[in-house]
Amino acid sequence: MKKIAIFTILPIISFMNFNMRMSDDTAKIKAENSSSEIYVSPGDHPSYIPNPALSAGRWNGTLNLEYTTQFDCIYNDGTIHETENRAQNVSLNITADEIDFGKGMVARISNLSGKGSVDVRITYRQEEKRKEYFRLKTIDSDDSFSANDDCLVGMVIQKKTGNDPKALQEKMQKLIQEGDLNKIVQEVESMNKQDQGGGLEIEVVIQLAAPWTSNVTIREYISSYQEQKDNTWSEEMTIAIPLQVHLKGSMSTGEDGSGSIVASFAGREDLPNGKPSSFGCPPIISLKNCTLTLSR
Repeated sequence: MKKIAIFTILPIISFMNFNMRMSDDTAKIKAENSSSEIYVSPGDHPSYIPNPALSAGRWNGTLNLEYTTQFDCIYNDGTIHETENRAQNVSLNITADEIDFGKGMVARISNLSGKGSVDVRITYRQEEKRKEYFRLKTIDSDDSFSANDDCLVGMVIQKKTGNDPKALQEKMQKLIQEGDLNKIVQEVESMNKQDQGGGLEIEVVIQLAAPWTSNVTIREYISSYQEQKDNTWSEEMTIAIPLQVHLKGSMSTGEDGSGSIVASFAGREDLPNGKPSSFGCPPIISLKNCTLTLSR
């Protein structure tokens, strides 16, 4: 009986080691056939087994993202002052037929859909002052878009694991060598405890596209002894930008098929400003504040 039990548990351990070795690269988005269905296929996870208890009901919720950038620099010996401020707000109603981990580390998400609105505001100002010369250039745009499934490119939900894959593998191999089946079973149950309980730590990667253009207002004003000019015109430009956000949160499920997902991110990132280093300009300040809530 002991030999049978050992050979029964080995595939489980082998599969767990395989999954624990998965890095953050598993958060890359895979789209098959269309953007309306984002999932990791059974071919990627051979042991994927849907959970019948979690098949009933449809997931519904919201995604809210606030993204801003700020740039402010004085350069060229103090003669040029340049500023740019951007605000891009995304509000989507999210639905999915199924979100189920089965026995894998990455959830299968079927018929993912996101519809709502995107608001974008950008103001740019470049002012140049020299002796008997003044030049001003401004760009302004404030636009809103209806977001359909062309905005929500994909969403990946992955179990968060704090275990060191190498240390975990060595520990399991040691237990197997000792031949203590009770300890092996206890260790496997301990690692799967979150799956069996009501809460599971997760990481969510969301990719948003921006397939829109806007009419922007551009003004150029020049005042000098040689020239006086004040022109204003409109141009069609792309001001909304694609965004990716990495959220952390939790997922809970009930025996009756109910469930909830709550994940969020709030943070700052310094981005390259695109100016020569000799200008001494600070980086672009990027701020993201995002929340995702789903339930059924």
